[in-house]
Amino acid sequence: MPGADRRRLVALCQAAGLNFYQAKARATWGFISDASLLPLTSVDGANNIDLHVHPDAWPLHLGLSTADVFAAARTIATGDGDIEVPSITHILLLSASYAARDLFAPSTAKPLIDAAHLLQRNGCEVDWPEFAWRLRIGREEKPVRAFLAVLDQLGADTQVVLEHLMAAVGVEFERVVADYAEFFLTDAGTLARARRELLSWAQPGVVLRRNWQRLSGLYHPSR
Repeated sequence: MPGADRRRLVALCQAAGLNFYQAKARATWGFISDASLLPLTSVDGANNIDLHVHPDAWPLHLGLSTADVFAAARTIATGDGDIEVPSITHILLLSASYAARDLFAPSTAKPLIDAAHLLQRNGCEVDWPEFAWRLRIGREEKPVRAFLAVLDQLGADTQVVLEHLMAAVGVEFERVVADYAEFFLTDAGTLARARRELLSWAQPGVVLRRNWQRLSGLYHPSR
C-alpha cells in the first residue's frame, strides 16, 4: 500500500492497542522476505495484523506490483459492505507464488486448495496471456509451472490451463506430489528444504540471491 496510507493504518492500529514487537526469526539468519512488515500485535499476543507492502516477496513483485493488484481489483458484496479483492488472474498467480516461496511445505495446502477451487469455478476468467507474462517478468516461471502441474497430478480441474504452463520435473516433483497426497507424513528437515529449493524449479539467480541473504544474515541477522 502507498506510504501515506500505511502510516495512517499503523497509527489507527496503534491507537487500538496494537504495536510492533521484534519477533524471533525462525531461522538463524533472520528475515529475508521483503513483502511485509512485522505484525502489529496486541500485548497478550492474541491478535496481530500483518501489513503487506508487496503482493508477495521478491521476485514476484517484479512482475506483479501492489499498484497492479489495486488497479485490477474487483468489487464484491459482503454482509458488511462492499470490498475490493484481487482479480482472478492475480489470485491464481499469488496462490502459486505463496506455495513456491514456502517450498510446497504443509502450510501451502491452503493455497493449493484455493487454486483448485478457483480453476474449477472461475478458470475461464483467468487471463492466461497476462498470467504467463507476469510470471515471466516476475521470474516465477519454473515454480509456477510446477505448482500447476502438481494440481493436475492431484486431480484438480486443469482443462483451462495452457499446456505449456504446466511442467512436471524429475524426482523432486514426485516427492512434492507424494507429500500432498500423503498429507505430509514426514516433516522436511533443513537439508531436505535446501534440496527442494535447488531442485524444485527456482531459477538459479533467485536461489543465489536468497542464499546470499542467508549467508549475510548469519553475521548480521536481518530484522
